[in-house]
Amino acid sequence: MLKKRSIVFMGIPAFPIAVERALSSRLRERPVILVKTDNPRSRCLSVSQEARQYGVVSGMSLHDAKRHCRDISVLLPNPSVYKRAMDAIQKVICEFTPLCEPVRPGQSYLDLTGCNRLFGSTSSATQQIQQEITKKLKLPAEAGIAANKLVSRVAAIDAQISGMVEVEFGGEEPYLAPHRVNVLPSVDRIMRNLLNELNLRFVQEVKAIELEILLAALGPTAFSLSRQSKGIDPSPVLPPYAPPKLIVNEELKEDTNDRDILESVVRKLVLEGVFQLQQSRRSSSMVELKLTYSDGRQSIEIRQFRKPQCESLQLLKDTGELLKRAFNRRVRVRHIELIFHRLSQMAIQLDLWQGKSNLLIEKSITPKIEYDLVQVQKSHSEEFELMKIKKKRALEALSIIQARFGKDSLKLGTVH
Repeated sequence: MLKKRSIVFMGIPAFPIAVERALSSRLRERPVILVKTDNPRSRCLSVSQEARQYGVVSGMSLHDAKRHCRDISVLLPNPSVYKRAMDAIQKVICEFTPLCEPVRPGQSYLDLTGCNRLFGSTSSATQQIQQEITKKLKLPAEAGIAANKLVSRVAAIDAQISGMVEVEFGGEEPYLAPHRVNVLPSVDRIMRNLLNELNLRFVQEVKAIELEILLAALGPTAFSLSRQSKGIDPSPVLPPYAPPKLIVNEELKEDTNDRDILESVVRKLVLEGVFQLQQSRRSSSMVELKLTYSDGRQSIEIRQFRKPQCESLQLLKDTGELLKRAFNRRVRVRHIELIFHRLSQMAIQLDLWQGKSNLLIEKSITPKIEYDLVQVQKSHSEEFELMKIKKKRALEALSIIQARFGKDSLKLGTVH
Protein backbone atom coordinates (compact mmCIF):
# COMPACT_ATOMS: atom_id res chain seq x y z
CA MET A 1 0.00 0.00 0.00
CA LEU A 2 1.34 3.41 -1.00
CA LYS A 3 2.07 5.87 1.79
CA LYS A 4 0.16 9.14 1.60
CA ARG A 5 2.45 12.02 0.81
CA SER A 6 1.99 15.72 0.13
CA ILE A 7 4.15 16.66 -2.87
CA VAL A 8 4.04 20.11 -4.47
CA PHE A 9 5.46 21.14 -7.82
CA MET A 10 6.16 24.88 -7.71
CA GLY A 11 6.97 26.69 -10.94
CA ILE A 12 7.41 30.22 -12.27
CA PRO A 13 6.12 30.35 -15.87
CA ALA A 14 8.70 31.75 -18.32
CA PHE A 15 11.09 32.20 -15.39
CA PRO A 16 13.77 34.41 -17.03
CA ILE A 17 11.13 36.76 -18.44
CA ALA A 18 9.30 36.86 -15.08
CA VAL A 19 12.56 37.92 -13.39
CA GLU A 20 13.19 40.61 -16.00
CA ARG A 21 9.65 41.91 -15.52
CA ALA A 22 10.16 42.08 -11.77
CA LEU A 23 13.15 44.34 -12.42
CA SER A 24 11.56 46.46 -15.15
CA SER A 25 7.89 47.41 -15.06
CA ARG A 26 7.91 48.50 -18.74
CA LEU A 27 8.08 44.82 -19.77
CA ARG A 28 4.89 43.85 -17.97
CA GLU A 29 1.92 42.91 -20.16
CA ARG A 30 4.10 43.20 -23.26
CA PRO A 31 5.13 40.40 -25.66
CA VAL A 32 8.67 39.44 -24.61
CA ILE A 33 11.15 36.81 -25.79
CA LEU A 34 14.58 35.77 -24.54
CA VAL A 35 17.25 34.90 -27.12
CA LYS A 36 20.90 33.91 -26.74
CA THR A 37 22.19 36.58 -29.16
CA ASP A 38 20.67 39.29 -31.32
CA ASN A 39 21.49 37.31 -34.47
CA PRO A 40 18.34 36.91 -36.63
CA ARG A 41 18.89 33.13 -36.66
CA SER A 42 19.12 32.94 -32.86
CA ARG A 43 16.42 30.76 -31.28
CA CYS A 44 13.88 31.84 -28.67
CA LEU A 45 14.84 30.40 -25.28
CA SER A 46 11.80 31.69 -23.39
CA VAL A 47 8.51 33.20 -24.58
CA SER A 48 5.96 35.21 -22.59
CA GLN A 49 2.26 34.37 -22.68
CA GLU A 50 1.55 37.63 -24.56
CA ALA A 51 4.03 36.64 -27.27
CA ARG A 52 2.44 33.20 -27.60
CA GLN A 53 -0.84 34.87 -28.50
CA TYR A 54 0.90 36.15 -31.65
CA GLY A 55 2.06 32.63 -32.56
CA VAL A 56 5.59 32.90 -31.17
CA VAL A 57 6.87 29.66 -29.62
CA SER A 58 10.09 28.47 -27.99
CA GLY A 59 12.69 27.40 -30.55
CA MET A 60 11.48 29.86 -33.18
CA SER A 61 14.14 32.05 -34.80
CA LEU A 62 14.34 35.72 -33.85
CA HIS A 63 13.62 36.69 -37.47
CA ASP A 64 10.38 34.68 -37.53
CA ALA A 65 9.35 35.94 -34.08
CA LYS A 66 9.62 39.55 -35.28
CA ARG A 67 7.55 38.67 -38.34
CA HIS A 68 4.78 37.37 -36.08
CA CYS A 69 4.98 40.36 -33.73
CA ARG A 70 6.69 43.57 -34.83
CA ASP A 71 6.36 45.18 -31.39
CA ILE A 72 8.01 42.32 -29.50
CA SER A 73 10.63 43.08 -26.81
CA VAL A 74 13.86 41.11 -27.19
CA LEU A 75 16.03 40.32 -24.15
CA LEU A 76 19.47 38.74 -23.80
CA PRO A 77 20.15 36.27 -20.95
CA ASN A 78 21.43 37.49 -17.59
CA PRO A 79 22.43 34.22 -15.83
CA SER A 80 23.80 35.80 -12.65
CA VAL A 81 20.50 37.61 -11.99
CA TYR A 82 18.48 34.45 -12.64
CA LYS A 83 20.69 32.49 -10.26
CA ARG A 84 20.19 35.05 -7.49
CA ALA A 85 16.43 34.96 -8.10
CA MET A 86 16.42 31.16 -7.89
CA ASP A 87 18.44 31.27 -4.67
CA ALA A 88 15.94 33.75 -3.21
CA ILE A 89 13.05 31.43 -4.14
CA GLN A 90 14.81 28.48 -2.50
CA LYS A 91 15.31 30.58 0.63
CA VAL A 92 11.57 31.29 0.83
CA ILE A 93 10.69 27.62 0.27
CA CYS A 94 13.15 26.41 2.92
CA GLU A 95 11.25 28.45 5.52
CA PHE A 96 8.43 25.92 5.06
CA THR A 97 10.25 22.65 4.31
CA PRO A 98 13.87 21.48 4.01
CA LEU A 99 12.84 18.87 1.43
CA CYS A 100 13.11 20.91 -1.75
CA GLU A 101 14.44 19.53 -5.04
CA PRO A 102 15.19 22.13 -7.76
CA VAL A 103 14.49 20.70 -11.21
CA ARG A 104 15.43 23.63 -13.44
CA PRO A 105 15.50 27.41 -13.02
CA GLY A 106 12.18 28.49 -11.53
CA GLN A 107 10.88 24.96 -10.89
CA SER A 108 11.11 22.84 -7.73
CA TYR A 109 9.52 19.85 -6.01
CA LEU A 110 8.52 20.28 -2.35
CA ASP A 111 7.64 17.61 0.18
CA LEU A 112 5.19 19.05 2.73
CA THR A 113 4.31 15.70 4.29
CA GLY A 114 3.71 16.12 8.03
CA CYS A 115 3.62 19.94 7.98
CA ASN A 116 -0.11 20.21 8.75
CA ARG A 117 0.37 21.23 12.39
CA LEU A 118 2.76 24.01 11.43
CA PHE A 119 1.14 25.56 8.37
CA GLY A 120 -2.31 23.99 8.10
CA SER A 121 -3.37 21.91 5.11
CA THR A 122 -1.06 21.34 2.15
CA SER A 123 -3.09 23.72 -0.01
CA SER A 124 -2.93 26.39 2.71
CA ALA A 125 0.85 26.01 3.06
CA THR A 126 1.24 26.16 -0.72
CA GLN A 127 -0.76 29.38 -0.88
CA GLN A 128 1.45 30.88 1.83
CA ILE A 129 4.56 30.00 -0.19
CA GLN A 130 3.06 31.53 -3.33
CA GLN A 131 2.15 34.70 -1.46
CA GLU A 132 5.64 35.01 0.05
CA ILE A 133 7.29 34.59 -3.37
CA THR A 134 4.97 37.19 -4.89
CA LYS A 135 5.40 39.60 -1.97
CA LYS A 136 9.18 39.40 -1.65
CA LEU A 137 10.21 38.77 -5.26
CA LYS A 138 7.23 39.94 -7.35
CA LEU A 139 7.20 36.60 -9.18
CA PRO A 140 3.98 34.69 -10.03
CA ALA A 141 4.14 31.07 -8.87
CA GLU A 142 1.95 28.20 -10.08
CA ALA A 143 1.60 25.01 -8.05
CA GLY A 144 0.38 21.46 -8.43
CA ILE A 145 -0.39 19.33 -5.35
CA ALA A 146 -0.59 15.53 -5.40
CA ALA A 147 0.68 12.40 -3.69
CA ASN A 148 3.73 12.05 -5.96
CA LYS A 149 6.07 14.04 -8.18
CA LEU A 150 4.61 12.87 -11.49
CA VAL A 151 1.02 13.93 -10.84
CA SER A 152 2.01 17.17 -9.08
CA ARG A 153 3.99 18.26 -12.15
CA VAL A 154 1.02 17.58 -14.45
CA ALA A 155 -1.27 19.42 -12.02
CA ALA A 156 1.04 22.45 -12.14
CA ILE A 157 0.69 22.50 -15.94
CA ASP A 158 -3.09 22.65 -15.49
CA ALA A 159 -2.73 25.46 -12.92
CA GLN A 160 -1.99 28.20 -15.45
CA ILE A 161 -5.43 29.77 -14.96
CA SER A 162 -6.26 29.16 -11.30
CA GLY A 163 -2.68 29.27 -9.98
CA MET A 164 -3.04 26.00 -8.04
CA VAL A 165 -4.52 22.54 -8.72
CA GLU A 166 -4.79 19.83 -6.07
CA VAL A 167 -5.27 16.13 -6.84
CA GLU A 168 -6.69 14.16 -3.91
CA PHE A 169 -4.90 11.04 -2.69
CA GLY A 170 -6.18 8.03 -4.64
CA GLY A 171 -7.36 10.12 -7.59
CA GLU A 172 -4.07 10.09 -9.50
CA GLU A 173 -5.10 7.46 -12.06
CA PRO A 174 -8.40 9.04 -13.19
CA TYR A 175 -6.79 12.49 -13.18
CA LEU A 176 -4.04 11.49 -15.61
CA ALA A 177 -6.33 9.45 -17.89
CA PRO A 178 -7.56 12.26 -20.22
CA HIS A 179 -4.11 13.85 -20.62
CA ARG A 180 -1.91 13.28 -23.64
CA VAL A 181 0.91 10.76 -23.30
CA ASN A 182 3.62 13.42 -23.58
CA VAL A 183 2.98 14.39 -19.91
CA LEU A 184 4.61 11.10 -18.84
CA PRO A 185 8.37 11.33 -18.13
CA SER A 186 9.13 8.14 -20.10
CA VAL A 187 7.72 9.62 -23.31
CA ASP A 188 10.50 11.40 -25.19
CA ARG A 189 10.35 12.43 -28.85
CA ILE A 190 11.17 8.95 -30.18
CA MET A 191 8.67 7.25 -27.85
CA ARG A 192 5.98 9.79 -28.72
CA ASN A 193 6.38 9.06 -32.45
CA LEU A 194 6.22 5.33 -31.75
CA LEU A 195 3.04 5.71 -29.69
CA ASN A 196 1.50 7.83 -32.45
CA GLU A 197 2.18 5.02 -34.91
CA LEU A 198 0.34 2.67 -32.53
CA ASN A 199 -2.50 5.23 -32.28
CA LEU A 200 -1.86 5.70 -28.54
CA ARG A 201 -2.24 9.42 -27.88
CA PHE A 202 -3.82 9.58 -24.42
CA VAL A 203 -2.76 8.16 -21.06
CA GLN A 204 -5.99 6.19 -20.66
CA GLU A 205 -5.27 4.36 -23.94
CA VAL A 206 -1.83 3.28 -22.72
CA LYS A 207 -3.23 2.24 -19.34
CA ALA A 208 -5.84 -0.01 -20.99
CA ILE A 209 -3.21 -2.17 -22.71
CA GLU A 210 -1.79 -5.16 -20.87
CA LEU A 211 1.87 -5.05 -19.85
CA GLU A 212 2.81 -8.08 -21.99
CA ILE A 213 1.56 -6.37 -25.14
CA LEU A 214 3.36 -3.12 -24.26
CA LEU A 215 6.59 -5.07 -23.70
CA ALA A 216 6.34 -6.66 -27.12
CA ALA A 217 5.74 -3.30 -28.78
CA LEU A 218 7.92 -0.91 -26.76
CA GLY A 219 10.56 -3.01 -25.04
CA PRO A 220 11.82 -2.42 -21.45
CA THR A 221 10.41 1.13 -21.40
CA ALA A 222 6.97 -0.47 -21.10
CA PHE A 223 7.53 -1.16 -17.38
CA SER A 224 7.93 2.51 -16.41
CA LEU A 225 5.33 3.64 -18.94
CA SER A 226 2.72 1.27 -17.51
CA ARG A 227 3.37 2.46 -13.93
CA GLN A 228 3.28 6.12 -14.90
CA SER A 229 0.02 5.73 -16.84
CA LYS A 230 -1.55 4.58 -13.55
CA GLY A 231 -0.21 7.59 -11.66
CA ILE A 232 2.41 5.59 -9.74
CA ASP A 233 5.66 7.39 -8.90
CA PRO A 234 7.38 6.44 -5.60
CA SER A 235 10.48 8.58 -6.23
CA PRO A 236 11.33 10.79 -3.21
CA VAL A 237 12.01 14.52 -3.14
CA LEU A 238 15.78 14.76 -2.84
CA PRO A 239 17.45 18.05 -1.86
CA PRO A 240 20.55 18.62 -4.02
CA TYR A 241 23.91 17.84 -2.47
CA ALA A 242 26.51 20.50 -3.10
CA PRO A 243 30.07 20.19 -1.79
CA PRO A 244 31.04 23.13 0.42
CA LYS A 245 32.41 26.11 -1.46
CA LEU A 246 32.98 29.79 -0.86
CA ILE A 247 31.60 32.28 -3.39
CA VAL A 248 32.49 35.97 -3.61
CA ASN A 249 31.20 38.07 -6.49
CA GLU A 250 30.57 41.60 -7.63
CA GLU A 251 28.17 43.13 -10.14
CA LEU A 252 30.03 45.96 -11.86
CA LYS A 253 28.41 49.38 -11.64
CA GLU A 254 28.97 49.80 -15.37
CA ASP A 255 29.86 47.13 -17.92
CA THR A 256 33.52 47.54 -18.83
CA ASN A 257 36.39 45.92 -20.70
CA ASP A 258 39.06 48.01 -18.97
CA ARG A 259 41.62 45.45 -17.81
CA ASP A 260 42.85 47.64 -14.93
CA ILE A 261 39.33 47.88 -13.49
CA LEU A 262 38.79 44.13 -13.87
CA GLU A 263 42.11 43.36 -12.17
CA SER A 264 41.18 45.70 -9.31
CA VAL A 265 37.84 43.93 -8.81
CA VAL A 266 39.50 40.49 -8.89
CA ARG A 267 42.08 41.58 -6.28
CA LYS A 268 39.27 42.85 -4.08
CA LEU A 269 37.41 39.53 -4.39
CA VAL A 270 40.57 37.57 -3.58
CA LEU A 271 41.18 39.54 -0.39
CA GLU A 272 37.55 39.16 0.62
CA GLY A 273 37.65 35.41 -0.05
CA VAL A 274 40.93 34.93 1.82
CA PHE A 275 39.55 36.88 4.78
CA GLN A 276 36.48 34.61 4.94
CA LEU A 277 38.64 31.49 4.57
CA GLN A 278 40.92 32.53 7.41
CA GLN A 279 38.00 33.51 9.62
CA SER A 280 36.51 30.02 9.19
CA ARG A 281 39.94 28.34 9.48
CA ARG A 282 39.66 26.78 6.04
CA SER A 283 41.79 26.55 2.91
CA SER A 284 41.00 25.83 -0.74
CA SER A 285 42.52 23.39 -3.22
CA MET A 286 40.83 24.84 -6.31
CA VAL A 287 39.78 28.31 -7.38
CA GLU A 288 37.40 29.20 -10.22
CA LEU A 289 37.07 32.57 -11.93
CA LYS A 290 33.84 33.25 -13.83
CA LEU A 291 33.30 36.31 -16.04
CA THR A 292 29.82 37.17 -17.33
CA TYR A 293 29.77 39.45 -20.37
CA SER A 294 27.14 42.00 -21.40
CA ASP A 295 25.67 39.58 -23.94
CA GLY A 296 25.13 36.89 -21.30
CA ARG A 297 28.00 34.64 -22.36
CA GLN A 298 30.37 33.38 -19.68
CA SER A 299 34.07 32.63 -19.55
CA ILE A 300 35.34 30.25 -16.86
CA GLU A 301 38.90 29.38 -15.85
CA ILE A 302 39.97 27.00 -13.08
CA ARG A 303 43.24 26.53 -11.19
CA GLN A 304 43.96 23.54 -8.95
CA PHE A 305 46.61 23.43 -6.24
CA ARG A 306 48.72 20.55 -5.00
CA LYS A 307 48.31 21.81 -1.45
CA PRO A 308 45.37 23.76 0.04
CA GLN A 309 45.90 27.51 -0.13
CA CYS A 310 44.69 30.38 2.01
CA GLU A 311 47.46 32.94 1.46
CA SER A 312 46.46 36.09 -0.37
CA LEU A 313 49.80 36.63 -2.18
CA GLN A 314 49.78 33.23 -3.86
CA LEU A 315 46.08 33.44 -4.70
CA LEU A 316 46.50 36.95 -6.13
CA LYS A 317 49.17 35.65 -8.47
CA ASP A 318 47.08 32.65 -9.56
CA THR A 319 43.86 34.60 -10.08
CA GLY A 320 45.77 37.20 -12.09
CA GLU A 321 46.78 34.43 -14.49
CA LEU A 322 43.20 33.16 -14.57
CA LEU A 323 41.94 36.63 -15.51
CA LYS A 324 44.41 36.83 -18.40
CA ARG A 325 43.08 33.54 -19.78
CA ALA A 326 39.40 34.20 -19.07
CA PHE A 327 39.24 37.74 -20.44
CA ASN A 328 39.61 36.80 -24.11
CA ARG A 329 36.87 38.87 -25.76
CA ARG A 330 36.37 42.53 -26.61
CA VAL A 331 32.88 42.49 -25.13
CA ARG A 332 32.38 44.34 -21.86
CA VAL A 333 32.18 42.41 -18.58
CA ARG A 334 29.11 42.75 -16.36
CA HIS A 335 29.72 40.37 -13.45
CA ILE A 336 32.77 38.71 -11.85
CA GLU A 337 32.55 35.69 -9.58
CA LEU A 338 35.32 33.95 -7.67
CA ILE A 339 34.63 30.48 -6.27
CA PHE A 340 36.85 28.59 -3.82
CA HIS A 341 36.31 24.82 -4.15
CA ARG A 342 37.49 21.76 -2.21
CA LEU A 343 37.53 23.45 1.15
CA SER A 344 39.36 21.76 4.01
CA GLN A 345 39.78 22.63 7.65
CA MET A 346 43.19 23.95 8.68
CA ALA A 347 44.99 22.26 11.54
CA ILE A 348 45.45 24.53 14.57
CA GLN A 349 47.93 24.01 17.40
CA LEU A 350 47.32 26.24 20.40
CA ASP A 351 49.88 27.39 22.98
CA LEU A 352 49.21 25.79 26.36
CA TRP A 353 50.16 28.97 28.30
CA GLN A 354 48.61 31.53 25.95
CA GLY A 355 46.53 34.29 27.55
CA LYS A 356 42.77 34.38 26.99
CA SER A 357 42.80 37.94 25.67
CA ASN A 358 45.12 37.11 22.78
CA LEU A 359 43.80 33.63 22.13
CA LEU A 360 41.14 34.55 19.56
CA ILE A 361 43.40 36.88 17.60
CA GLU A 362 46.67 34.95 17.67
CA LYS A 363 45.51 31.35 17.52
CA SER A 364 46.33 31.16 13.79
CA ILE A 365 50.05 31.78 14.56
CA THR A 366 51.29 28.19 14.82
CA PRO A 367 53.88 27.17 15.78
CA LYS A 368 55.05 30.03 17.94
CA ILE A 369 57.09 32.54 15.95
CA GLU A 370 59.87 32.92 18.53
CA TYR A 371 60.38 29.18 18.53
CA ASP A 372 60.49 29.17 14.70
CA LEU A 373 63.16 31.88 14.65
CA VAL A 374 65.39 29.91 17.00
CA GLN A 375 65.05 26.80 14.89
CA VAL A 376 65.81 28.68 11.69
CA GLN A 377 69.09 29.96 13.06
CA LYS A 378 70.15 26.36 13.56
CA SER A 379 69.16 25.24 10.05
CA HIS A 380 71.29 25.21 6.91
CA SER A 381 68.70 27.11 4.84
CA GLU A 382 68.48 29.99 7.29
CA GLU A 383 67.81 32.78 4.80
CA PHE A 384 65.09 30.94 2.88
CA GLU A 385 63.27 29.74 5.99
CA LEU A 386 63.52 33.17 7.60
CA MET A 387 61.90 34.68 4.51
CA LYS A 388 59.03 32.21 4.76
CA ILE A 389 58.46 33.02 8.42
CA LYS A 390 58.52 36.77 7.80
CA LYS A 391 56.00 36.32 5.00
CA LYS A 392 53.83 34.24 7.30
CA ARG A 393 54.02 36.84 10.07
CA ALA A 394 53.07 39.62 7.62
CA LEU A 395 50.03 37.70 6.37
CA GLU A 396 48.97 36.89 9.93
CA ALA A 397 49.31 40.56 10.87
CA LEU A 398 47.04 41.51 7.97
CA SER A 399 44.49 38.95 9.12
CA ILE A 400 44.58 40.31 12.66
CA ILE A 401 44.00 43.87 11.41
CA GLN A 402 41.07 42.76 9.27
CA ALA A 403 39.61 40.73 12.11
CA ARG A 404 39.74 43.76 14.42
CA PHE A 405 38.80 46.60 12.03
CA GLY A 406 36.81 44.82 9.31
CA LYS A 407 37.59 43.25 5.95
CA ASP A 408 37.56 46.64 4.17
CA SER A 409 40.17 48.17 6.48
CA LEU A 410 42.99 47.13 4.12
CA LYS A 411 43.16 47.58 0.36
CA LEU A 412 45.77 46.21 -2.00
CA GLY A 413 47.72 48.58 -4.21
CA THR A 414 49.84 47.99 -7.30
CA VAL A 415 53.21 49.31 -8.43
CA HIS A 416 53.61 50.28 -12.07
